[in-house]
This record gives sequence, C-alpha cells and structure tokens, in this order.
Amino acid sequence: MKNKILFVIKGLKITPNFKEKLTHNFHELTVLEMLIYLIFIRSFWDKKRRFFFEGSLALPGQMYIAERKVLFDVIKEKKPRHCFEVGTYTGGGSTYFISKAFESVGSGHLVTLENDPYFYNKAKKYYAEKIPVVAKHVEFMFGDKAQDFDKIIKLYVRVDCAFLDGAEDSNQTLSQYNYFLPFFHKGTILMVHDWNTEKTRELKPILLRGGKWRVYKEVKPPESVGLIVFEML
Repeated sequence: MKNKILFVIKGLKITPNFKEKLTHNFHELTVLEMLIYLIFIRSFWDKKRRFFFEGSLALPGQMYIAERKVLFDVIKEKKPRHCFEVGTYTGGGSTYFISKAFESVGSGHLVTLENDPYFYNKAKKYYAEKIPVVAKHVEFMFGDKAQDFDKIIKLYVRVDCAFLDGAEDSNQTLSQYNYFLPFFHKGTILMVHDWNTEKTRELKPILLRGGKWRVYKEVKPPESVGLIVFEML
C-alpha cells in the first residue's frame, strides 16, 4: 500500500518533456499527465492516433507512435504468414501492434520470445484473459536465445518476417540474425529496433552493404530511437 501511495505522489507532476512524450506512448506519462491527456487532449485526437499512442491502456508498452505505426503498417502491407520476435517484454509495445496487425489482416500470427519469466507470464496471462481475440494471433515462448525457436521454426521451413529487439548487445543481435538467415527468402521482412545504438553495430554493415537487402521503411530521431525495415532481394 505504501509503495502505491508513493507511486501516486511521485506521479502528481508535469514533466518538462510532457509535450514530447505525447509523441511516444501513454505509459511514459506520469499519473497527472495521464489524467490531463484523458480529460483534455484525447477527445481532440483521431482514432488512429489514439490507437498508436495508447495501445492497450492496462498493458504497459514501449516504442513511440511512429514506430508502432510502422510495425502495424508493414504487416498489413506485406501480409507475412508469420513473424518471429526477439523481445516480448511486457507485451504492450511491438508485440501488441504486430499481433493487432495480424488480427486486422484476418490471418497470420506472431511468435514472440521473452527471457524474463515475470514478463513472459504476465504478458501471456493478459492476452489470454483480457484480449483473447488478439491472443489467437500470438504464441508466447520463454527463452534467452534465438535457438529457443528451434522447436517451432523448422515447422515453417521459411521465415517471412523477423523483428530483432533484444538486449543492447551487438554480438547478440548479430547472432540472432545469423540464426534466422538460413530461413530467410526473397521477400522476407526484417525489422530492427534501436538501429542507431550499440545494439546493431555489427549487424548494420552487413545489411547496408551486403547486397541482399533493400530498405523498405525507416523511422529516424526524434520520431524514433531508430527503427528500420528491410526486404530481402
């Protein structure tokens, strides 16, 4: 109870970057900022803008509005049969918008991997209990490396889409890419988050200069911390 009271007290403030956070996502707001948004701002935004900003209100999520929109739009435009995601976290960010896109298309599903048992169980439970229609398009997996997809990935023979958003570790990101590489084919969609950070340092030259990929979409700062989408040639 004490922690909840402290949380509310700390949240009763408006931060200097409140306006900027309105381009990010609802769950970055303080308690007071959330109230201001819900009472005074929300009604002036169109349905699409609210959707990408809010996500599922009771499910915390990361990523900015522009990033969420790109993930959603790419799935709707390219209509992959499936997408493999490294990094579920709470399930309210990329996981939610990719699976919502599959729901909107009416077919396809996301296979998402999380290495923290708390977040894995929380996300899986929330989807099953609160948004079962979306849950039909998601398969949650627990594991700490791409090889944990082994039992499922071979059933698909080919990978139509992959989203890399694991730890801030360039070696790990490269390892994830190399794992999926034998399953990629012409037209495969590869989405990479944190494109401008250490996370992609080793992978970046391979994708940009290897001749196998073309940039399909990219979101740059300040709208994103770096999100890029490639299509295999």
